[in-house]
Order: sequence, then structure tokens, then C-alpha cells
Amino acid sequence: MAGRGNERAPTHHAVRAHRRQSVPVSDGATRCEARAVFSALDRKNHASYTRSEDAIVTKKPHLRESPLTKKEPGRTIDPDAYRHQRPSWRVGLLELVDPFGWHEASEEELRSVHERLRSFETMTWGEILFPPRTNHHNHLIPTQRICPEAQGRLEAIGQAETELLASLHVARRERLWGILEGAVLHVLWWDPEHLIYPVDP
Repeated sequence: MAGRGNERAPTHHAVRAHRRQSVPVSDGATRCEARAVFSALDRKNHASYTRSEDAIVTKKPHLRESPLTKKEPGRTIDPDAYRHQRPSWRVGLLELVDPFGWHEASEEELRSVHERLRSFETMTWGEILFPPRTNHHNHLIPTQRICPEAQGRLEAIGQAETELLASLHVARRERLWGILEGAVLHVLWWDPEHLIYPVDP
């Protein structure tokens, strides 16, 4: 008992020294080898990733010809297709200047035009311009046969190349004039005295 009382407790430095001595040399070698292996793997993976990235950047995709780019045979357009269609109206070319501007139309005349256009919308262009009877009042008129004043207005609005104009009967001698494009009539002039295409009274 007395002998044990004289023994001293191991100090902190003594414990660390004992632990270092107790670690086998082979473990230290194994750890070094593991670190070396992992370092080599890291370098290999990095090199592989760099080569893959370069391949992605430099490789060009192979594009196949799209079926949409193939040429299709041209379609034949029927110039008389509008005859089977109902009319519609555009007013972008409508004139509000002399000599045939709509600024001269009275309220009563405008109401007559409105009613007439409404009735035309229930018909096709074939029924409007080419009815079975010969005594009708709606026509396609060659532009060289209209009065010089009207021809001058066509040139002024950039429509000098127009070959035909549509003339629609409203009431009595009153006529509405426009350019027929497909089934759409671009309204041009108001001609209450039938002066654009003069005829015998």
C-alpha cells in the first residue's frame, strides 16, 4: 500500500507520448498511401472532366434536314373564287376630299349606303356582280373608262396600276366605288350623280 502511494499519476505529455508510441508504423504508412491514392484519383478525375468538357464545347451537332424545308408543289389559285364568297369592307382608302369624297354625303345618303351594304352582306359577289338578269346596276369597270378626274385621284393615292374598279348601285343614280381585292372591297368614292362613269340618262 505504501509503495502505491508513492506512484505518481502520468502527466498529459506522458500520455501523448505513449499514444504516439502505441500507433503501429504500418498504420502511418497506410494513411500516407491512402492520401497518395486519393490525390492520384483526383488528378485523374479532373483530367477526365476537362477532356469531356472540351468535347462538349468542340463537338458540333449533326442537323438533319427538316421536313418543313422541303419544297411543296405550287398551289393553283382560282381567280374566280371570290364569286362564291360574301363581301366584306375596308375603309383605309376611303376619300374625304373633292371631287368624289364622302365628306359630301348627307345623313340620309349615308343611311341608304348603310342599308345597301347590309343587304349585300347576305349575298355572294357572284350574286352581286353577275346576276342571271342582264339589267343590273353593279359592275366591274376598267379604270381606263372612268373620267379623268377619277383617274387622277387613283394616281394621287398610289393606285394608278389598278385595272378594275367595282361600282355598286345604292339608289337612283348614286354609286359607291371601290377596289375589289379577293372578297374584300376597299371603299374609295361616293358618286351621287354617276359622274365617274358617265352614261346616257
